[in-house]
Amino acid sequence: METLAALAQGFAIALTVVTLGFVLQDVLSRSRMAYNIVRIGVLSFTLGWLGWWVGGQYSIINILSYLQAPITGTGLETFLLDPVFFILGIYIAVTLFVLGRGVFCGWLCPFGALQELSNKLALLLRIPQIKIPRGVQEKLWAVKYIAAAGIVAIGFYSIDMANQVEEIEPFKTAINAKFLREL
Repeated sequence: METLAALAQGFAIALTVVTLGFVLQDVLSRSRMAYNIVRIGVLSFTLGWLGWWVGGQYSIINILSYLQAPITGTGLETFLLDPVFFILGIYIAVTLFVLGRGVFCGWLCPFGALQELSNKLALLLRIPQIKIPRGVQEKLWAVKYIAAAGIVAIGFYSIDMANQVEEIEPFKTAINAKFLREL
């Protein structure tokens, strides 16, 4: 029980640091070096501890389970089985409405952290970058929302089928499954 309390306390401190980093990023960015140190530190924590160590990558299936809970009668005790997901879910819900999606998507998403840290490493190693035209980006942007809506719709029909279709989602594939997927 002490270990769980220490985990929750450490996670609460980390979420406080992330929130302060997000809220004060204008102040923090006055010093490029300070901003980069905090940013890389938070992203490393997000990818290493939250993503790969405790598997705290939210996906459409997690959101689907919250949406289905009132219908299926899933109790709170089910969600409390994984305290990191429970705490993170509440944090995401609150910060989403108070500060917007930038807190989770920009600072706490392990998949986003993997992308940003990989890009920083690629730039450091002088790997050539590919520029995707804005028009192509906008068309591809819609694909992710159509796929998410499709997975949610399938999930209301069959959660097992949604778990199979979820393999197209990169978040859990890269972080939780470490790229070990059938597709």
